[in-house]
Amino acid sequence: MIRIFLAHASEDKPAVTDLYYRLKESGFEPWFDKVNLLAGQSWRAEIPKAIKNSHVFIACLSQQSVKKQGYIQREFRMALNHMADRPPGQIFLIPVRLDKCQIPDLRQEEYGISLSDYQWVDLYEPDGYDRLVQGIRATFADMAGDDNADEVTFPEQLLSTAAPVTSSITNDVATQAEHAIPVTNWSGAQIDSLHKALLSAYPTEPGLKRMLRTELDVHLNQIAEGANHSERMFAVIEALEAESRLPELIKAAQRGNPGNTKLQILIAKLSAS
Repeated sequence: MIRIFLAHASEDKPAVTDLYYRLKESGFEPWFDKVNLLAGQSWRAEIPKAIKNSHVFIACLSQQSVKKQGYIQREFRMALNHMADRPPGQIFLIPVRLDKCQIPDLRQEEYGISLSDYQWVDLYEPDGYDRLVQGIRATFADMAGDDNADEVTFPEQLLSTAAPVTSSITNDVATQAEHAIPVTNWSGAQIDSLHKALLSAYPTEPGLKRMLRTELDVHLNQIAEGANHSERMFAVIEALEAESRLPELIKAAQRGNPGNTKLQILIAKLSAS
């Protein structure tokens, strides 16, 4: 899973909190101090460690943060130092503007690279988030599939058709999936794969609730109980399976998160079986 560090000023926490949950729903693993720092941990020790362990560093910029001196500037410099050690052309640092601010000319003197050297994304624009996700996925396309190794296996000849089938479903999911995905006789392994794919596409309860409500007119609290998110996801699957609505659930999940790799591969495998 692609790990993403979110560097930001404290004044921008509301906007970055929203970005954090959107990235989680898209199948990424963002690191956000508000969520990931545990009580009693030293943030001065944990933040450099998190930056080092991340695949992508997102510099969240606003009219407030670009004027601010302090630790956020140090985080940006850490990212520039990491960029200096990476092969040319490899994406690591992505400036993201939260508003119409000026990108600061923060420079790594030894190698002559600056924050302003890298193409930024305007998150406040209607297509801003989509452009951000597309850039990350395009760069880490190979890695995006690494977490599918625990999926139920299908015959080799079926896997060879995954790419074209997935593309077809992405372009016309309502028509393709309705006829291709079996309505009954789901195996335990297929249910388990569906559960894993849905958890990958909707790792937080708010995202799952929103998808069920807007796409299926289903209210999570009315059909699913459980001690944790994983148990509630199983309850959703069981409830909709009893109504023969699993194909509908899969189509809705794919519409809500069309870029999720696990979900796309599951649909391709089910369609080919």
